[in-house]
Amino acid sequence: MKANKIKNYVIVFLTMALFATGYSVYKQKQAYQLSYEIFLNHFYHVVDDTIHIIERMIESPDDEEFLQMSFNQLQERLQKADLILYYGNVFVDRDIYYYFYFKNLQYMINGLQSSSNNRSTIYVPPFLEDGKLDEVELTILELHKNDLEKIRTGLYSEERRQENPTISISNFNQVVSPIVFSDLSDMANKYKYYKKKLSTD
Repeated sequence: MKANKIKNYVIVFLTMALFATGYSVYKQKQAYQLSYEIFLNHFYHVVDDTIHIIERMIESPDDEEFLQMSFNQLQERLQKADLILYYGNVFVDRDIYYYFYFKNLQYMINGLQSSSNNRSTIYVPPFLEDGKLDEVELTILELHKNDLEKIRTGLYSEERRQENPTISISNFNQVVSPIVFSDLSDMANKYKYYKKKLSTD
């Protein structure tokens, strides 16, 4: 009789412990999913904002005051996008790939000049150096706008008319990686290529 009582207590205790553990795991999973959805939402919207800013700059290449204001906004959005992607990798899930794309793009539009024994000199003058966007700068901005639009489209949900919160991390990486894999030298070489191409056309 006493043994059965103890056995029943043990069963009840184990059942409660199992329930508590299961509930804890469930809550952790919920918290993780929520943090991932928040990350997706913030990343999607900063990409969307960046696209709109670039569009406005392209539409007004000679409006110095407007361009300077938009240029400052663009830098702020690029910095924000970089931080969101970084925090996603560090605090949400290490499987979220982090690249320096947004930071590098910010560096490039502010002007680059570096050289080494192993590589040719990298030189990109600051965008808006003369208060306007020249043909090369417009082309480069258009190219990056197109790249960002690919990211936005890949993360888009027709049903929600914004980001798809159910996209997996693997699919997120597949959408983002082909675009953000460009490093600083790739960006500089692209600028150099179009500067030469447009000057000879």
